[in-house]
Formats: sequence, C-alpha cells, structure tokens
Amino acid sequence: MFSLGASIYELALGRPLPSEQIEWQSFREETVPYLNGFSPEFNLLLQQLTAHDPSQRPTAIDILQHPFASTTHARVQQLLSIIDMHGITLPDHLRSTY
Repeated sequence: MFSLGASIYELALGRPLPSEQIEWQSFREETVPYLNGFSPEFNLLLQQLTAHDPSQRPTAIDILQHPFASTTHARVQQLLSIIDMHGITLPDHLRSTY
C-alpha cells in the first residue's frame, strides 16, 4: 500500500519523488505533507497509505470504502448524468468502469 500511496502522491505533485537517500528517507519516515488544492479526504487517504507502520495502512477493501473513493464515485456518476443530458455517447468500456 505504501507504493500505491507514493505513486498517487507523485502524480498529485506532478514530479518524481525524491531520489536522494536523505530526501527519500525523510519522505519514507515522516508524515507526507498536506497537498493544498486537494480534498481533505484525498490527503487523509495519502496519509494512511504512506503510514510509517505497515499495520496502520489500509487494505484494498478499506480503500474502496474510504470517503475519498465514495465521493469520487459519486462525482463521476454526476458527470455521466451531465454527459447523458447533452446526448454525448461514451464508449462502453468507459461507462462500464463506473
């Protein structure tokens, strides 16, 4: 789960994670900084995924039940409704994902 959190954090930053030993250790052992411009739920999920103690990290089921995942799913459903109202057709593989 730490790797998933690190990958999400890297994508949110828009740049690679630190590669130098000291910087990497700091990232690995400290709390991930709060990312402005992202929801509190998103930041909480990152904190949980990158927890120093592996036993404190969420499972895959926990992630699916996390408030960030449920609010994201609801937002996607709203967008799909708007797309439908405008008569835009999405490929089936995109629609079936949500």
